[in-house]
Amino acid sequence: MIVLHEAKSGYIHYTLRDKLTFARQLIRDHMADMIIVYDLRRFSRNFVHSAMIFEEIESSGGQIVSVSENIDNSLTGKLVRSILAWSAESEREKIVEYANRHWQTRLAQNLPMATGRAPYGWVWLDKDKTQYGINHEEALVRLSIFTLFVEQDMSIRAIAHKLTEDGIVPPCKAARDQSRLAAREYMLNRLTILAQWTCFVAD
Repeated sequence: MIVLHEAKSGYIHYTLRDKLTFARQLIRDHMADMIIVYDLRRFSRNFVHSAMIFEEIESSGGQIVSVSENIDNSLTGKLVRSILAWSAESEREKIVEYANRHWQTRLAQNLPMATGRAPYGWVWLDKDKTQYGINHEEALVRLSIFTLFVEQDMSIRAIAHKLTEDGIVPPCKAARDQSRLAAREYMLNRLTILAQWTCFVAD
């Protein structure tokens, strides 16, 4: 058994999905006879692509089995499979429509289009995330990266190694560390309150 993890969207053309292409090749070469997926609606979010993938796999003597759905290859099973494929594509369209309305609303209100973590070198100036401010420490790191890349002609890998040697923490790790620190501070505060309450009751 070969386990393949793929993070690419199920809506893009299936020939552009490397892990799926590899699995299809194994079926065509008769080195495998089954592709097991967790959910058919996540397997492909394009109705036409889903039909083409199933046709190719089944014509090569293989089959696609879903862990979440118990669907056979009968005429009724193929109908259910088609409905799930349509549902997956329809669900994606609703998600895109909702996201577009969200961005259009922010644009109409002259708000920044980004709503997650501020770009490296910037900070949100308010809790509603309506404007950026400069993070001077990170801005200096950005400037040094630009200098290393443009003026000293260092590769991305070499720059990454230098930043690691200099103790520069990546943004994602810094965010995780900050979350852990906040969680620890919360627990310590709760324990302090509990200890004070226990002392009060004992008195």
